[in-house]
Amino acid sequence: MHSKSKKYPVITQGYGVFIEPNGGYIFPYEEINGVKRAHSSCENLNVQACAILAHCTGSETVEDIVHALEDIFEDIPPDLFAQVESFLEEAVEKEYIYCSDEPVQMQGIIQGSITYYTPTQVLIETTAKCNLDCKHCLLSAGEPLPDELTVSEFIPLIERLYEIGVKRVHLSGGEVLTKEGWEKMADFCIERFYSGILTNGILITEEIADRLTSYKEVHISLYGRDAETHEKITGVPGSFERAVKGITLLTERDMYVGASVLMVPFNLHQLEDMVKLAISLKCKIMRVGIISPVGRA
Repeated sequence: MHSKSKKYPVITQGYGVFIEPNGGYIFPYEEINGVKRAHSSCENLNVQACAILAHCTGSETVEDIVHALEDIFEDIPPDLFAQVESFLEEAVEKEYIYCSDEPVQMQGIIQGSITYYTPTQVLIETTAKCNLDCKHCLLSAGEPLPDELTVSEFIPLIERLYEIGVKRVHLSGGEVLTKEGWEKMADFCIERFYSGILTNGILITEEIADRLTSYKEVHISLYGRDAETHEKITGVPGSFERAVKGITLLTERDMYVGASVLMVPFNLHQLEDMVKLAISLKCKIMRVGIISPVGRA
């Protein structure tokens, strides 16, 4: 066995590995105030690579890793050690890992599992409270539920999502901006995830727009080319003008804003005009949805 068999491979600080049964990826992260926030993946991994890197904790030698692979996989090639060694050498060259002569504490991140799937994106419905009365609402939103979680109760659950490897979190409702303490919840998510928010936009003021600039993206409901069509769905007079104002306040701040469009029989003919409206408002994307027979629909 080579002398390298006694080395201890370990994930480098600044990099993480996310592992799934069908492969995974390596991602860089930044650490601010002790919180490690992932960036987009920089290299995809096959199952075998994930299995190797899952053991690069600084407490196992190359020899230990080879033996672990022999227990995991069938049809072990006779040159397994050479293949593992070659892979680790390439990982060292790319600075994803380094090899120590002694056991060391890992500074990087290993998340996920080769035996089960871990969610990477989560949509959190923060409340059933809403200031609109949309005819299609799958939550039948309006009044808050009597047993809704408070923001303080949400925080440890969100922290757990961060610990298991969730990378993206979007906050929704009801209307998330009606949630008492939503600002604390938003700040907590922004520090840990690629974060977005789904809102009807009508509560967005200059102050709220300034706060939302920390978000990667905001999606605002837009149900027609004009107030008559939009408010036929929302049930609230003035909601179209206020949604347009909310979008404008955000795009004026160069934010990534998406228009969330709903297609129903009475606005199908407006699709082209709705696209033109979204473009004129400087939306970056328009997502088109249809009604599902759930809730008020």
